[in-house]
Amino acid sequence: MIKNNKILKYKNRKKGQSLIEVVLSIGVLAIVITALTILSTFTLKTSKSSTSRSEAVKLANAGIEAVRYVRDAEECGLDVFAKDFTSTTQKVCYTINVTSGALCGALDKDVNCDGNTFESSGQEYNRKIEISKYDGKSVDDIILVKSIVTWQESVGEKKVVLTSVLADIYK
Repeated sequence: MIKNNKILKYKNRKKGQSLIEVVLSIGVLAIVITALTILSTFTLKTSKSSTSRSEAVKLANAGIEAVRYVRDAEECGLDVFAKDFTSTTQKVCYTINVTSGALCGALDKDVNCDGNTFESSGQEYNRKIEISKYDGKSVDDIILVKSIVTWQESVGEKKVVLTSVLADIYK
């Protein structure tokens, strides 16, 4: 009789251990699912940020290429930019004007240095092109070009700046 009583106690304990195992496995599963959710959210945010940065680099590069395009046009050169500088002017801003049709008119002077806005894949970008004097040299001979693209992300404003030095190679 005592033997049967011990068997019953052992069976009851076994059921209790099963319940603890189930509770622990549910807890472990919850931790794993939470970790996977956090990881996927972080991956999506990083992917979107990377895509935005890539698009911003393309826009900034297009700004540098627009200035190079004007410089390389036969009748333009860097003289086109020199007319916008005075003795006190340190930098002049431009935006790309693709509708003008004129080689030398491919850039419009941006008096307020606001830049122009673009939208791509639901993201809004602002690009401004700054041209400044290079180390005291004449603007007719050599210029410093900065193409600056900014955009907003959840963590704040992001920026890409591409810089190039262009000389008048046709003089």
